[in-house]
Amino acid sequence: MTTTKDQQLVSISDIAELTGLKVPTVSNWRRRDGTFPQPAAGTSARPLFSLEEVKEWTLKTGKNVQFHERGAVQSIADLLRGRYDVTRYHQVLFPLLALARWVQANDQRPLAETSKDDFIELAKRSIDSLSQDRPLVAASMEQLLSESTQLGDKDLLANVFSKILAHGNPGQLAAELTDLVRKTSWIGGAEHLSTPAFSDFLVALLPRGGSDFADFGSGYGQTLSTAARFEPSWSLTGLDINVQASQVAACLLYTKGVHAELLSKDVLRSAHEASFDRITFHAPFGTRLNDEDLQEIVWPFGRPPRSNADAAWPQVAYRSLRQDGCAVVVVATNVLMRGSTTRDILKRMVSQGAIEAVVSLPGKTQINTAIPVSILVLRKSSAPSEVLMIDVTQSDAGTSQNAQDIDIADAYAKAIASLEAWRQQGTLDTEISAAVPLTELLAPDAVLLPQRWLLTVEDPDKNKHLVEDVYASYSALADAAQQQPELPALLSVAEASQVVPLRALTEVGTVVRGDFSSTRSSAADTTSSPKVQVVTMGTVRTGRSEERTSSARTAKKSPVATQTGDILITTTGPRINACVWDEEGLAVDKNVTILRDLSQAWDPYYVASQITAESNQAMLTGITIKRVDAKHLLVAQLSPEAQQAIGQAVRDYSAFANAARNTAAKAEEHLAALQNSVSSGTIAPA
Repeated sequence: MTTTKDQQLVSISDIAELTGLKVPTVSNWRRRDGTFPQPAAGTSARPLFSLEEVKEWTLKTGKNVQFHERGAVQSIADLLRGRYDVTRYHQVLFPLLALARWVQANDQRPLAETSKDDFIELAKRSIDSLSQDRPLVAASMEQLLSESTQLGDKDLLANVFSKILAHGNPGQLAAELTDLVRKTSWIGGAEHLSTPAFSDFLVALLPRGGSDFADFGSGYGQTLSTAARFEPSWSLTGLDINVQASQVAACLLYTKGVHAELLSKDVLRSAHEASFDRITFHAPFGTRLNDEDLQEIVWPFGRPPRSNADAAWPQVAYRSLRQDGCAVVVVATNVLMRGSTTRDILKRMVSQGAIEAVVSLPGKTQINTAIPVSILVLRKSSAPSEVLMIDVTQSDAGTSQNAQDIDIADAYAKAIASLEAWRQQGTLDTEISAAVPLTELLAPDAVLLPQRWLLTVEDPDKNKHLVEDVYASYSALADAAQQQPELPALLSVAEASQVVPLRALTEVGTVVRGDFSSTRSSAADTTSSPKVQVVTMGTVRTGRSEERTSSARTAKKSPVATQTGDILITTTGPRINACVWDEEGLAVDKNVTILRDLSQAWDPYYVASQITAESNQAMLTGITIKRVDAKHLLVAQLSPEAQQAIGQAVRDYSAFANAARNTAAKAEEHLAALQNSVSSGTIAPA
């Protein structure tokens, strides 16, 4: 297999993409016709072919296909195929684009083909020129020259560089290459980027003013580029522990004409060496710290836990702020609901006025993960009396598989406008935001999750219509119901004359997790294993226990067992389900939580109904599998009499609704049987 410097190399899948055909069709061309071009590079498992030779072959053999044009940057990248690993394309091309930018600014030669000697001379001159002002750009060019010498690829690089010069716009090519890296997972490097809309959003959450800006974990410099557009007067600094990423960022920013000081340092240990007026920090998730980090670093709000040390990053950002400075820090939303050490750190930040606002976003806004994220907006200024909570999780953002395809500009714009209005006029967009007093946020059961503080207040008129609809539905189903229990008197809830206190489940009773797990052994093994009745996730929904085979580990310990009056809690699909259980002694599945030992101040049926209210459904987390920590669920504490009345109403109406559903299902079966009988000719009108 031999290649020439001008060959555009493509794979079988590339040919299929360019022609609009399916991969098997192109594979059959090669397998069934011996005149198909031979591979010019690649491996036996993934051969690469000359695009020109393939085009000529389709013409000679009369294939009625048209080849779509490759994008400019993709066509240039194809020249590297077979010589560089695909994951390094952008690490080769970004320095060449920066060199082209330097040539345009400093060397007025015509855009003709560049020889190997010309290329080497220009590269060396640019290295000398940029070594002081843009040291990382110079270092990346020097590294590329060194590698090309070892691989004997200077002719190839000179040819690629000629194509870049001939295009004439290295800045546009750099933008196209960045977009290609972001959208194409197999190229690599996407972990150092975010979506452009998200970078714009982070920077727009910062107030204008200040003299300098820093991006911690700056990656390929996308947020620095955004900051340069947002506030041209800012002095820009980027910190990232990855040297290669900093070099790519330096080249990319240089092609855009953006100047930033890029430091290849560990943010955790180096951020405090300088202070800044404005900071963004797209922090890593689920970080694990070592003992040395925990002991030697100064933690202004408390030492974070060793594992899942996400509470470290807001402290790092805050510590690096100047007085009156502002930082925005991206964290996984579940960090806001963690207990123990993380909760204590966040509450110290609240108590000392370090948190100005919290913004919750929907899932799938990130490139490399689908988990929901939230933004902590930090201020180092006079202590506020409130924290602004903004919730845009109900955006349609989470409907697409890829963050690149999501358009949540409206949700971002609403969050930005809400924060700005609160800063400037003290006004609130009550649909998505609420100002929560610090005293409430410091309560033992309080969490920093905005959804918790934006509970929908029901309209009394709406409740009245709901009651009317309930009676109407009752009348419609009454004739079909086999049993018609007396419909309880339903209450239309008006505005309460006083605030009803909300209690965490830990204040209502004792929260216990089930511990039963089934064996995964073969059928032959399970015949000798003990079988027990278990309350499962399905039990909470159907009210029936299930027979399961106990695993050896479960059989050796004393399992959690049901007690009379237990409230069973679990998640099924996208919902929290709860029910009251009265049978004693059954094992409890590990995915079921129990609330037991309620005091006489609580009616269990009322509590079970409140657990499934929409205000608690908002506490669900996760994308594929929804989960909830029962300790975060809240129940409104009414008088025992009111609880019993509502609990009885819920019980009676639930029983009626179940009976009506069963009757309706039976009616559907009868109707289907009638239709089938008529169609088969076995029944006809009398």
